[in-house]
Amino acid sequence: MLAMEDRIAAAGEHLVANRIENAALIYESVLDINPRNAEALAGLADVYLRQGAFDKALRFASNAVSVNPSLPETSLVLAKAALASNKTGIAETALDSALELANPPAEAFALRADLLADAGQAVEAELLLNKALEVHGPVPQILTTLATLYLRDGLNAQALEVAQEALVLEPDNVAATGLVGAVLCSLKDYRNARPYIEKAHLLDPGNPLFLTYLAQVLIGEGEISDAIRTARRVTQINNVFLMGWGTYVRAMAFKGEVDHALSEFSALAKSHPNRIEALVSLAGAHKSVGQVSKALALLQPLLKNIKSLSSLEQRKVTAVLRDCCLSTCHWQQVRATFIGLDLRAMLGCETSDPTTLRDAFDQTTLLIDRQFNVLDIIPLLRFARPHDTTTENKGREVHGSGSLGEIVSLVDGLHFHANDIPRSDADDSLPQQINAFPLSAIMAIEENIPAPKDAFEPYIHAMPETLPIWEASLASLPRPFVGIVWDEHRPGLLLDDLAPMLDGFEGTIVSLVWDDARHQLKGHDAIIDAGVHFRSLADLTACLSMMDLVIGPDGLPMHVAGAMGREALLLCQPDKNWYWAGLEGTSAWYPSIDLLETAGFAHWSDANALFGDRIRARMNARIEALRDDVA
Repeated sequence: MLAMEDRIAAAGEHLVANRIENAALIYESVLDINPRNAEALAGLADVYLRQGAFDKALRFASNAVSVNPSLPETSLVLAKAALASNKTGIAETALDSALELANPPAEAFALRADLLADAGQAVEAELLLNKALEVHGPVPQILTTLATLYLRDGLNAQALEVAQEALVLEPDNVAATGLVGAVLCSLKDYRNARPYIEKAHLLDPGNPLFLTYLAQVLIGEGEISDAIRTARRVTQINNVFLMGWGTYVRAMAFKGEVDHALSEFSALAKSHPNRIEALVSLAGAHKSVGQVSKALALLQPLLKNIKSLSSLEQRKVTAVLRDCCLSTCHWQQVRATFIGLDLRAMLGCETSDPTTLRDAFDQTTLLIDRQFNVLDIIPLLRFARPHDTTTENKGREVHGSGSLGEIVSLVDGLHFHANDIPRSDADDSLPQQINAFPLSAIMAIEENIPAPKDAFEPYIHAMPETLPIWEASLASLPRPFVGIVWDEHRPGLLLDDLAPMLDGFEGTIVSLVWDDARHQLKGHDAIIDAGVHFRSLADLTACLSMMDLVIGPDGLPMHVAGAMGREALLLCQPDKNWYWAGLEGTSAWYPSIDLLETAGFAHWSDANALFGDRIRARMNARIEALRDDVA
C-alpha cells in the first residue's frame, strides 16, 4: 500500500504543475483513509481555492488548522482562503499564528505585510519584510512584496532597486519583471519600461495589471490608438478591474472622447461589487483629466459618512479628496480630509488658541510622510520654518528619507535627520521611533494656507559662498538671463518643443538641466549648458539666483525657483499636480510663477503654437525692464 507521505508528496507535485484534478483525487484518497490528515485537508483547501470554491476552501482549511495548528502551511492556506472570502480578521489571525511557528513560509510574511500596508502601517510592514529576509534570505517573493510596498508609497528609487534585485535572482519572475516596468512607468520613463511590461504581459497574458501598464506605456509613447485598444481589452477581460478603467479614460482623453469613456466608467461603478472603491477610482479618473469639480461632487457624499467606512476606504477617499481640494484652492476644505486629527492633542495644547497652537507647533519635530517625494515637500517647507527666527531659536528638526536631506537643508531654520530603515535589524544605526508632527498635517493648520502674493517671502536662498563663481561665469554674457528646463522623454516637454520660442532672443538662454535630458542640447549650440557644472542643489540655487526668468515644465528647478521667488513660466496640462493650483493664472504656492496651461491634452510639439507668443512677450518684457533700469 502506498505510504501517506508518498501520496501527499505526489499530490503536491501535481499542484505545483497545476494539475489540479489529479491533486484533488490523491488528497481525497488520503482523506478516505484518514479524514483527519491535516496536510490532505490543507491540500484540498488549496485545490478548492484555485477552483474558486472559496467557501469550501475556507471550511477545509479551518479543519486542517484545528487538526494540527503546529503546521505553518495549514495556517497559510487558511489565511489565503479567508482573504479570498473577504474575511480579513480570520486571515490576520491565521498569518500571525503561522509567523509564530518554526520556519514560517515566505508567503506568510508577504501576505501579512500586505495586510499591514493596507491598514496604513507601512513601517511595520517594511520591518516584517526585513525580518523575512533575515529568515529566508533574498527570496524573490519577499523582495517583490517589499518593492510593491515601496512603489505604493511613492519610494520609486527603493522600489526599483529591490525589484531589480529580485529579477537578478530569477530573470523570468513575472512579478519582478512587471514591477520593474511599473516603477519605470511611475517615473514616466516609458521607453525603458516597455520591454519589461511587454515581457511580463507575454509571461502572464491574462493578467489585467500588466495589460494596463502596457496601455500606459503606449499612452506615454504617443501611440494613442493602440493604447485605447489595449485599455479597452482590459475592461473586457476583467470589467471590475478599476485601474484598467482609469487608464482607458486617460487614453480616451488624448483622443478627445473623454466624456464617453467617463460615462462608461460611471455605469460600471454603479454596479461594481465594491462600490466605494469604484466611486473613489471614478473620482480619480475625473481628477486625472482635469475634471476636478466633478471628482469633488462624487466624493463629498462619502466624506459626510466617512466614519461608516473601513480605515482603508477612509484613507483612499480622503487622499483623492484632499488632492482635489488642493488642486482647486479649496483650502478650508482640506482640513476636513484629516479624519480624526486632533491638533491640540498632537501639539500638547489644552486650548485651540491660534497663538498657543503656533508656539507649540514651533517646538515640534517634523516627520516627512513616507509617500512624499521631493516635489511634494518643497511647497510645504514654506510653513515648516519656525515662526520664531531669533538667534536664541535653534531651529526645527525634520526627519525623513535621506534622499530629501539636501533640499530640506536649504531652508533656513530647518535641521535634517535621515530616518531610513535599514534592510537588517543588525544595523545599530537604526534610529529610535520619535513622536513627531507629520509634514502633511501642516495643511490642517488654519494659518498654513498659501498667502496672498504680497505676503510671500522666499524661503530658499543661494549660499553666499557659491555665488562668486556663477557671477563670474555669466558676467560676459548679455542679459537678460533666461533659464530653461525640459523633460527627459515623452510624453513630456522636450527641448525641441521649446527651441522655436527662443530663436532670435537678444539675451542669454541658460540650460538648468543636469540629468540625462542634457543629451537634447546637441545641436543647440547657442544655449549655455550650466547644468554640466552642477555638483549639488547649492549650484542650482546659485545659478537660479542669476536668472531673470525661468521657463519649463514641472520639475525640481521650477519648485526651487518658486521657493526662491524667481520669476518663471510653468507649462502644464489639465492633469497638473496639486502643488500647481492656480489663482487667476498664477501659482498659489509660488506666486512668482505664472501658469501656461493647455485647454486639453495636447502633444507638446504644439507648444510654440499654443504659448510661443506669450513666452516671447515675457522674454521681451525682461529686455525692456533691463533697459529701463539702465536708463
